[in-house]
Amino acid sequence: MSLHLCSVTNTINIRNMRGGVITGFSKLPKLENLSVRNCPKLTKLDCSSTKTLIELEVSDLEELNCSNTSIDELSLNLCPNITKLTCLNNKKLNKLDLSNCSKLVFLDCTGSKLTSVDLSYCPESIKVEPSDQKRLIITRKIENFKNILIVGRTGGGKSALANVLTDTSNFKESAYAVRFTGDEINTFNMIKDSIFNGILEYVTIVRTKFYNFGNGRECEKDIKVMRGKNELIARIVNSCNGVIHVNNPPINIIEEEEDDDYKDRILFNKNARKKSRKKTLNYLEAKCTDEHFKSENWDVLCNEIVEYIRNNNLQKLEIDPDILKLSEEACLIL
Repeated sequence: MSLHLCSVTNTINIRNMRGGVITGFSKLPKLENLSVRNCPKLTKLDCSSTKTLIELEVSDLEELNCSNTSIDELSLNLCPNITKLTCLNNKKLNKLDLSNCSKLVFLDCTGSKLTSVDLSYCPESIKVEPSDQKRLIITRKIENFKNILIVGRTGGGKSALANVLTDTSNFKESAYAVRFTGDEINTFNMIKDSIFNGILEYVTIVRTKFYNFGNGRECEKDIKVMRGKNELIARIVNSCNGVIHVNNPPINIIEEEEDDDYKDRILFNKNARKKSRKKTLNYLEAKCTDEHFKSENWDVLCNEIVEYIRNNNLQKLEIDPDILKLSEEACLIL
């Protein structure tokens, strides 16, 4: 595929292109702004020697050559798969952000007047040779973020738990519980048997709506009860990363007429949520390792799901009442 460009324009926006490479921008003497976005099949872009180019916006690239231009700032955070960047002799380029480019293997910005380079998530092999050692700031700090995934049935307390852990009200909490449907049970069995084999050691069960969560003896007693419900629940509890008991009562309470205890109830609930937050975060910090789960058979996962559904008449699977009750009382943290 060829791209015909007009030599009189100073701005070009390219969207949804289905080609693999774009070159020839140096023939556009008045081009100042170039935006190449949302073209997933476009892997290489060469806009070198376009000396009038002052602003470049790109995404989804694997290789980029923007040498000999007038760009002063360049961010490739929308190109997480980029492997090669060449930006030679860019006299005005002072800021380069490659913080999201973990697959970068080649970088050459010789002759550029860089003062700031962010290589936070780049491989250690990526080096930048400054033209002025005193002026160049290289960032390699990687923030120690930890992601958690909260899984649970509708009405099981996921949103309340998310709000408590993040100390926000960004997740809409519901005061209503919904019946655990047959489809949800089917999904649970499918996940347990075919998708996340071996994941239990990365899972922490959060027992929500447990009013005596501050009493260790009551928590242990509840865990014994959970183990005694049936063999499947016992196996989950024994194989997972532990059980946390919390209570996250609502704080978005609607005030009723002549409700003298309204403010006291909100204050009481806020204190309970704070204690739950502290307990949960302390537990996760102590118990969770830096290792993360990855399915060994991820590449053939889709085929396994299809086979599982084909070989099991999911419409006839019975709902285990013990699993149903557990789902009403707990969330999972991965």
